[in-house]
Amino acid sequence: MWPQILERLRAYPDLLTGYTEEALFNGLMSGKDVLFALHHDSEDLIRILVGATVVNQPARKLLWVQFAVGEGIDGFVSIAKDAFHDIARRLGCTDVMVTGRRGWLRKLKDVGFREESTNMVVSVDALGTRQ
Repeated sequence: MWPQILERLRAYPDLLTGYTEEALFNGLMSGKDVLFALHHDSEDLIRILVGATVVNQPARKLLWVQFAVGEGIDGFVSIAKDAFHDIARRLGCTDVMVTGRRGWLRKLKDVGFREESTNMVVSVDALGTRQ
């Protein structure tokens, strides 16, 4: 199954920035990372792959959803909500955090998400050259 998963993920190289295939595989095998598939009950076809990491913080344990790739992703908010809930509970998480484009905030607010912070990224090399 891993080759089919990789084939699907390779179709979205920009969303997997910061991952190597080996690191993703090792994270999944160690239980640190989670990869799950979403589909409609009426279909056998996997439509969306979701990647997440479990993060322990002093006052909470997060299921941190870092990417979701696939077709028809807009129609999967309610299915994703249920999957996030089930997986987070199974892993003993207290909260679910989703990293994504700003447009997702509108969609996810409808199922209870709130904006907690904003992520900003710069490469170390670019930061070192700034005055």
